[in-house]
Amino acid sequence: MFKKIVNALVDVKPDAPKESVAQPSAPRPAYTPLATQLVPEDPEITASLANAFKAKASSDYDYLKFLDGQKALAAQIPDEITRFKATFSFASALGVTKQKLIDSAKFYLSVLAEEASHFGQGMDEQTKSKVDAADVAIQNRNTAIANKNTAIKNLMDEIAQITATKNAEIKTRNEEIAMMTAARAELVNNRNDWMAKIEGYKARFEQVRCRVAQEISDNINKLEKL
Repeated sequence: MFKKIVNALVDVKPDAPKESVAQPSAPRPAYTPLATQLVPEDPEITASLANAFKAKASSDYDYLKFLDGQKALAAQIPDEITRFKATFSFASALGVTKQKLIDSAKFYLSVLAEEASHFGQGMDEQTKSKVDAADVAIQNRNTAIANKNTAIKNLMDEIAQITATKNAEIKTRNEEIAMMTAARAELVNNRNDWMAKIEGYKARFEQVRCRVAQEISDNINKLEKL
């Protein structure tokens, strides 16, 4: 269900690493996760959860139809508690018991948990395909830069003993390092952008999940008190 949301992240492809030398992984650049409470609810995630619920909905009168009934009475019965009781009375007239509604609501909590699991798997896949790949590319750039710096030191040691022609080669090496450093900076920026997008989607999903779970739990409590 969240495959389309996860795939929507794929709009920038970091450069494939040119160096194939295996090196120990370097620490990832630090970033600050987005605070859930500061992120507005994502309508696409909300719609995806709604579609997941509808896909698992029963043809009989269930919790979703109970919610739809409350929405239909919103204009006629502004008071939430009265509207809730009126909707339950209608459901009861159809032979729907309180326990059946509670069990149905709990079923949708399990659907929500399943969607959360799918979403988490999708985010993990994006981390592996985007962030981890960027980390490998950055490490390869670091290795290449370290090798160039070593070459420069060796050349500078030779300058004292041989000809001044080595100065031109040092200049070339420095220009190469400048280009590689710029390329590395771009890779780091792309990597951090991906982490920010992934954290943003995680935060927005968690906000929707908490809101939906709280709504279901509140309705269960109301049903139990009837």
